[in-house]
Amino acid sequence: VWMNSECWNEANFACVKNKSSTEPVKKCDGGVRKEGEIVYSPGFPSDASVPCDVFLQAVPGKRVEVEILALEANSCCDKLVLAEGTLGGETIVELTGASAVGRKFNTTSSNYMRFSWQPKGGVNVQGAKITFRSV
Repeated sequence: VWMNSECWNEANFACVKNKSSTEPVKKCDGGVRKEGEIVYSPGFPSDASVPCDVFLQAVPGKRVEVEILALEANSCCDKLVLAEGTLGGETIVELTGASAVGRKFNTTSSNYMRFSWQPKGGVNVQGAKITFRSV
């Protein structure tokens, strides 16, 4: 099946939705996301200026594995922080620029991970797009 873009992007010409995929969550409500959801920084891909924290939950007894699907951040100012647990957990990684696509990061002791998009401007960049699973 041919498609020129993902169905949730703006100004699609043609798209196909995978029946097994979940609709991406583009809002930032500080809530908990479930395994398999696609999580975006607010405004992705056209505005990366809004900060956001959400929590990624793996099934109990498992760990969270995040895969970076897209990341475009100003190296001087914007970053995606992935941290262990909920609030106050140890930082797993701070990412900026555009070189992290395809990389995976895991929690070491918790079935929760905090996704924290921290822009200081977010000008002319897309922001972040990730997915995650239990491992």
